[in-house]
Amino acid sequence: MCMYKKNVCLIFVVLLLGIVGSASADTDWTNGGGDRLWDNASNWSLGIPDATDKVAIRASIAGPIIDSSIAAVADATVVGDWGSTDSVDITGGSFATNTWVTFGYGVNDDGTFNVSG
Repeated sequence: MCMYKKNVCLIFVVLLLGIVGSASADTDWTNGGGDRLWDNASNWSLGIPDATDKVAIRASIAGPIIDSSIAAVADATVVGDWGSTDSVDITGGSFATNTWVTFGYGVNDDGTFNVSG
C-alpha cells in the first residue's frame, strides 16, 4: 500500500502515532516524594494524576494519602495489582474517578481504601 506513495504513507504513520501517543498511560504510584500525599508530583511516575489518567497503585509500598486539602481525580484506578497488597488512605478531601476503580485485580492481589475522615 505504501510503496508508491511514500509521503502519504509517512504522513499517515505520523498521524497514527500521534493519536496512539495521546492516549492516557498508567500513572504509577512511587511515593518518591516520601510524604505519601496524592497531590505531590514526586510521588507519581508521570506527575499528579488528572481526570485523563489511569492510576496504578501496585508497588506494595506505602500508598497515597488523600487529606482534607486534596481533591483527587483519575480516569480509572487500580489498587493492588501485579501480585501486590496496596491501600489508599482517605483522611478527608475527595476522590473521583470517571470510569472504574478496581481493588485487588488478580488472585494474589489485595487493595483497600481506608476512609477515616
